[in-house]
Amino acid sequence: MGWKVTDLFVEAYNMPAFGMPAGYAAIGIRNIFYRGFTQGVGGNGTLWWMYWDPDTRSWRAGGELTSGIGAPPVYQFTGLAGYYFPEEHSLHIDYIAGDLSGNIIEIYRDSNGDWHKNNLSTSAHDPRETDRAVDGPSGFAMAGLQQVFFRGTDQHVQELWWDIAGWHARDLTSVAGGPLCISAPASYGFAGQSTQHVVYIGAGGMAPSGPIHEFWRDSGGHWHPGGNLTAITGAPVPAVGNPAGYAFEGEFTQHVYYRGTDENIHELRWATATNGWHYWGKPSQLAGAPLAAGDPAGYVFDAQNTEHVVYLGVDGHIHELWRISGGAWNHNDLTARLGAPLPATDPIGYIHDYFGGTQNVAYTSSDHHVIELSWEPIASNPQFVEDVNGDGIADIVAFGVDGVWTALGKGDGTFDWPQLATKDFGYDAGGWRVEKHLRLIGDITGEARKDIVGFGDAGVYIAIATGGGAFGPTQFAIADLGYDAGWRVDRHPRFLADLRNRGRKDIVGFGNAGVFVALSNGDGTFAYTPVPVLNQFCYDQGWRMDRHVRYVVDLRGNGIADIIGFFDDGVWVALGDGNGGFGAPQRVIQNFGYNAGGWHVDKHPRFLADLSGTGVLDIVGFGDAGVWVALGWGDGTFQQPKLAIADLGYNSGWRVDRHPRLIADITGDGKADIVGFGNAGVFVALSQGGGVFNYTPSPVLQDFCYNAGGWRVDRNPRFLARVAASQRADIIGFGNVGVRTSLSTANGGFAPAQLAAPDFGYWARPW
Repeated sequence: MGWKVTDLFVEAYNMPAFGMPAGYAAIGIRNIFYRGFTQGVGGNGTLWWMYWDPDTRSWRAGGELTSGIGAPPVYQFTGLAGYYFPEEHSLHIDYIAGDLSGNIIEIYRDSNGDWHKNNLSTSAHDPRETDRAVDGPSGFAMAGLQQVFFRGTDQHVQELWWDIAGWHARDLTSVAGGPLCISAPASYGFAGQSTQHVVYIGAGGMAPSGPIHEFWRDSGGHWHPGGNLTAITGAPVPAVGNPAGYAFEGEFTQHVYYRGTDENIHELRWATATNGWHYWGKPSQLAGAPLAAGDPAGYVFDAQNTEHVVYLGVDGHIHELWRISGGAWNHNDLTARLGAPLPATDPIGYIHDYFGGTQNVAYTSSDHHVIELSWEPIASNPQFVEDVNGDGIADIVAFGVDGVWTALGKGDGTFDWPQLATKDFGYDAGGWRVEKHLRLIGDITGEARKDIVGFGDAGVYIAIATGGGAFGPTQFAIADLGYDAGWRVDRHPRFLADLRNRGRKDIVGFGNAGVFVALSNGDGTFAYTPVPVLNQFCYDQGWRMDRHVRYVVDLRGNGIADIIGFFDDGVWVALGDGNGGFGAPQRVIQNFGYNAGGWHVDKHPRFLADLSGTGVLDIVGFGDAGVWVALGWGDGTFQQPKLAIADLGYNSGWRVDRHPRLIADITGDGKADIVGFGNAGVFVALSQGGGVFNYTPSPVLQDFCYNAGGWRVDRNPRFLARVAASQRADIIGFGNVGVRTSLSTANGGFAPAQLAAPDFGYWARPW
């Protein structure tokens, strides 16, 4: 997972923006609505739409909405309210008309994709002077109803609601009783108890501050006064601005957040376990976050079982407060972390559906661009399956928010309870980022335990495995090969490989000018000279991560690692000389390349594996027509490629972004086999040696796949490794609820999957 920033004005050009946007996700797309801006005028009365297209995974301009359908102009000094109505598959955006009528206007998109306008005030009843809107609106849809709330000129909370009979109006303050409203009302539904809720700041304090009040609607449609929540909970200070609220269905709780007169963000929480409403403190203070200059927005991220509050700080940055269910509050300075443009408005926040698994924060910048800060689950906390204690059984190593977590394999396919192995190399613990900092696991001491090697900002950092799944203190090893020295994840691959047959891993980095080597001294230090040992295979020579695969592996079976690269014109090899250097590169095959054979990284995986049990590595490529093999001669050269299996390739429907294909010995005969995770299950091709496979195009296990269990490449990594007391590789998958394993059988099949660790899953915590 990881945050990124997108300038939506640049991504999908529309009119510049004025004021705070509105946004929500529906039917697989993200939607942003905002008011148009004209220099010297301000808000120009237009309403604009942008949407995120899941097919192209990019933002598109939806265009201007008001003039095309003859809708009234948008009042520039009020908010926008948007929601999706699933019963009619319609998108809705509501605003106060800018024609001085004070009417609530709705623009909605029907299931056919056509936009329409509706004056909700006049549709609901004949408008009265006291019903004119001065603040709001807010709205949501639940259980076949649409709900819109606003503050009228009489400072009453007004409701507009839609059922099968059409739109209706109600004065909630008159119906339910309560003090006058001095803020825009916030609203939310609580599906768990079939209730609806409105919270607002009531008159009674030193204006513009006051206590938080609530109205709530029962399942029978009757509204009730929830009372003065500030007094009920004993909250220490009154509220200012506009509050926010939501229901956390997974916890069966309600949450209200507001900015206090002390400029902290405060929380009121309702729960059956605590018998109603209680004051839950100041999340901003508890997380060590700056004071607030604006109003909070909040949302629940069900996929991670987390709560989130975003707000504009007094430092002019967008800040996030987040907590795992039952945990403590954490703080994120999103502006500083992403280098995002400074905001001119408060932010909004929402999630992109349960299965999309993204968080989305949007605001308008000082240059009138709509800026999106989005969190996506794609690889910000790497997970590995490696033997960190030297017992020959694979363990789990996961780089989390607060450091590196390990879970030792028990030898039966399950794992011990996770332990925090080191408080470093994590997202918050050290500030490590996938887009900047490569982290690898390998034995750099020769003690048969896998250590941590991280390429940080200043250079290379290491932590040596001490046994029992723990790591020693972080050590700074090399003042190079890191981000500050110009090394980039998307340009410069770095590997751990034994270059001298000493049983310990050295560092090999492919930089701009060539191949750089740091030789391990066996104690966590390295002998390094910042001069390339080979002026090939590098960025300046045209090697690109998105076109050219490179490996540093022992091709000959002599214990010395070699370089093999798949370039435009074919396969190139540079043999290791045993001293940390390499011989002159030679092209060994005019195939498997970007131009030579049309092999592309995003379509055609290529691997090195010992298919015959001789110790010599062969090339295995998943091409358009199927699996191609080039057998190694043992001297770094290869036989001509041949089609080994007319399946498991691109033309058979296998896709890199859906269907992992891995190679390992799953029968224990010393020959590497193919395991493919397809749509319908796990497919196996057993190596018979000599580039021949025994393959039947039917799954041996209906699990770990795209259609069964919702396994996804960007959130559910899968590995082949020995997790049981056999010489066979087993399946280890990081599922949504935890780690699942399936033990290999002697005949090339797999036993039914089992839950091996109730953690490290996509929904288990923020991995």
